[in-house]
Amino acid sequence: MGKIDLALYIKNSNKLDDPILNKQLVDLFPFMRPRNAWSGKDLTTDPDFDWTWTLINEIPDGWRKAFGWRMLSELSAVMDGETFTDWEGEELPLSENYYPVQIKEKFGELRWYSNFYIEKIEEVIQKYQDLSRRTCVNCGRPARYISTGWICPWCEYCAVDVKDKMIPIDEWFSEEEEK
Repeated sequence: MGKIDLALYIKNSNKLDDPILNKQLVDLFPFMRPRNAWSGKDLTTDPDFDWTWTLINEIPDGWRKAFGWRMLSELSAVMDGETFTDWEGEELPLSENYYPVQIKEKFGELRWYSNFYIEKIEEVIQKYQDLSRRTCVNCGRPARYISTGWICPWCEYCAVDVKDKMIPIDEWFSEEEEK
């Protein structure tokens, strides 16, 4: 399966639960390999690991569909061939040692917490955090509303199913800018 097919899998699948495709995605983006958040231990070394879940599953569906492939590709390009120096002074490949500890939505934007800070990586993450604020968290269409209970961006179609109070997204951002 080629990169195009994997890109379509990320963009069009409601659930990323295909073990074969998930393994190929992690081979392509090794920094997304499932790990223990505290120890960094590679969970895929367990013979019972079934590959129906990877860290890519943690990206909220709408954002994964809208820009997940681009974001992962840009992060991979930043890491390609890069090294970092560990505590013992050893040069190690960045793509095999950097990993997100948690990926989620918080206060209406993408949050990406990782095992250490690299400025070039943070620049890419910030770009997609900014984009996430105006992208529907559910489907990936341009957001038109923000829910005010659980703060999330929603398109006009997905907002219909949300029980929280909604305000137009431009009104939300103009109020935020005044603060």
